[in-house]
Amino acid sequence: MRPITAAIDWDLFWSLTFADPGGRSPLEPQLCGVRYATPITSPFSQNACSHPLKCNYCDRSVLPSHGRFLYHHVHLAKLFFFPSTLSVLGKLTVDVCHRDLDKFIRMGLMQPAPILESLIIKDLEYRDKIARALPSNMFSGFTPRLQRLHIHALRLPWLLPDLGGLTELVVDITFRGLLWHKRTYVPVDGGPLTTESVFYDALRKMTNLRRLVLLTCLPPLSKASTSEVRGIVEMPHLQLMKVGGEAISCGHVIGFVKRPATCQLHVHCILSQTANIHDIDFLLQLLGSYSQLTTYAVDVHSLKKSSMRFSLVESYDDEHHVTVVSDSWDHLDQVYIDVSCRGEDAAPQGWCSIAVISKLFGAIPSAHVRSLAFRYIPGPGVSYSGWWHTVKLFPNLKHLHLSDRLATIFFIMAWSPEMSRRWARLAESTTDAEDVHILPELVSLKFWGRLNESIAGTALKDALFKALVGRKNAGLPLRKLFLGGGREDADWVEACKELVTVSLKD
Repeated sequence: MRPITAAIDWDLFWSLTFADPGGRSPLEPQLCGVRYATPITSPFSQNACSHPLKCNYCDRSVLPSHGRFLYHHVHLAKLFFFPSTLSVLGKLTVDVCHRDLDKFIRMGLMQPAPILESLIIKDLEYRDKIARALPSNMFSGFTPRLQRLHIHALRLPWLLPDLGGLTELVVDITFRGLLWHKRTYVPVDGGPLTTESVFYDALRKMTNLRRLVLLTCLPPLSKASTSEVRGIVEMPHLQLMKVGGEAISCGHVIGFVKRPATCQLHVHCILSQTANIHDIDFLLQLLGSYSQLTTYAVDVHSLKKSSMRFSLVESYDDEHHVTVVSDSWDHLDQVYIDVSCRGEDAAPQGWCSIAVISKLFGAIPSAHVRSLAFRYIPGPGVSYSGWWHTVKLFPNLKHLHLSDRLATIFFIMAWSPEMSRRWARLAESTTDAEDVHILPELVSLKFWGRLNESIAGTALKDALFKALVGRKNAGLPLRKLFLGGGREDADWVEACKELVTVSLKD
């Protein structure tokens, strides 16, 4: 039977695409609740009549309420009953339960897959923080057409023979806790993830990669590890590279891969208590390598006692806002930097988040930064003086974007002598009357948040008004004020319009 191209989306657990030897475009009919545009013909249909799920049509009304577990049982069974299916699989997406992983691999993934182009496999029950290893003889070592490989919460066998044809590789062993943004390492069974030599030998073959994601899967350093031993591999087509792990290992991988200037780079560095604070110094060279011929926006995502996150984005002089990007690692920043200690009480010697971010900002072509955004700064460890030491690194800043309470307080204190006196206890250091002259090129302010909030007895909107007056009295009036996130008092807005052009957005 000649298989036609068909896609089966098993809603919760599986997605299979059968390749058409004739090269026709794939069909994308949906299983469970959506009618097929074309009946599906596949090896599975031979046994479909014995299951409540039919491969040529299915409606949710025929499924029992406990269908989630039924799906899992039936889908595993179908693949096990037809191991020859791998010979016609073009794409395979697997979400498998941890307890079934060994059986699934043994019965479902050990046959050659000559036309498999995409494999995505995830262990659904890795919350026990054990990342299992996939076998190095998976698919009998024969996947000559494999281009897309995503491995989540599992260990990749770096000795697989057909990794050289990949255009997309994702290996993510990051454990996410109950808080969506909380990332921790996942301990692995059986010792180290891999050796440096095997890891770098595998990467040397992947010169066609367009997307490379390596999160908490980097090998431990060997005593003989040097840049001369590792060498350099050129990946001329790389569009996105994400690396996460121990800071020193991240630096080695970043230095190993030669990327195009247009490649987006996300780096997530972990510092243990025994780490050397200079392990992140490779970021200085990285940030300093960006062009002096363009302008940039800096977006500070968070600045906490034990971590800091910011991104660098190409910008324009006349740009009046930084594109608000999500907090995932999927936005389109030129470079995204995340440096985190393993815990608030487990920072290495010499760690201070405001000092670290100031040092990194100093490596950026700072005279070319036109926009600066602050999103979240909880407060402890960030003083007024340390703050301004960081901000004034960007003397040609034109556009400021605030959605953080503490950052807003510090700017208001710098611009308004009256508010500097009222809020002195919030600064944790002394203010200077000349601070209003910092950022002389600033022309616009975008504030996102609630201005009706009262801080130390003064409404934030009244304090902001005094700050605008202070800038004007210093001969440095702002030209534009953008307000969003809440409805503002009409009389207050009209008063502001006498000082600056005001734009509102609910």
